[in-house]
Amino acid sequence: MYSTHSAISLRDLNEPVMDPYTEAVSAELEANFETIKKEVLALVDRETLVLTKYSSYNSEIGRDVHFICPAEKDTCEEDEKEEEGWKVATISVGKTVGDIGKKYTPTLVDITQRHGLMSVVVSHLPGETGIPPHVGYSSAVKRLMLAIEVPDDSHNCFLCVNGKKQIWKPGKTMLWDDTFVHSVKNLTNQRRIVVYMDVIRKTGKSNLDWLIRNMMNIAMNSNSVKEYIRSTETKQKLRS
Repeated sequence: MYSTHSAISLRDLNEPVMDPYTEAVSAELEANFETIKKEVLALVDRETLVLTKYSSYNSEIGRDVHFICPAEKDTCEEDEKEEEGWKVATISVGKTVGDIGKKYTPTLVDITQRHGLMSVVVSHLPGETGIPPHVGYSSAVKRLMLAIEVPDDSHNCFLCVNGKKQIWKPGKTMLWDDTFVHSVKNLTNQRRIVVYMDVIRKTGKSNLDWLIRNMMNIAMNSNSVKEYIRSTETKQKLRS
């Protein structure tokens, strides 16, 4: 069974999906969308993203992947095929910006660092692939997404949070609590690309907010938390 309670439990009475404009960073990301989009697509098209790995923490998650021919070939032998599934590129964790972020996404890095986001990741999901139900690592953060590229048939590529379907719109942000069970389905033959980010949850009490931020800064450098985060990054091919 999946647990919706994390080691750091600060979930309040918010709905699973929230108004993204309660976070100032959302408006700035949307205002700079065209520039961010160019940066992210250059990264996706020029670099090899990391195929998400499996972990014993999610032993009940299916381990199916599918195999495709290399991009330069229309047909190929079985031994030439490459594994395909959910792929990610980590831009930053806390105040640490990765080389790939410095090289490709300076605008995204500048905005997210100024607003103190805890992590920034580019997520690439190919067609006919899904991300099975899972939960996030802490209710001390909220998950913010900026949709970069969405299939034409957007209603068949969606996020499901706590049993409710959410549709991405290119250039728009979405804010939600990922300690609720959530999953993704891409039933189309086109890729979906988003940037997902972790925003510190504010309580309105300065001392508590300071404590939460410092706790999260420590946690983001913890090997156990890093492994738990990796354990949520799994994928499986959709079955008919």
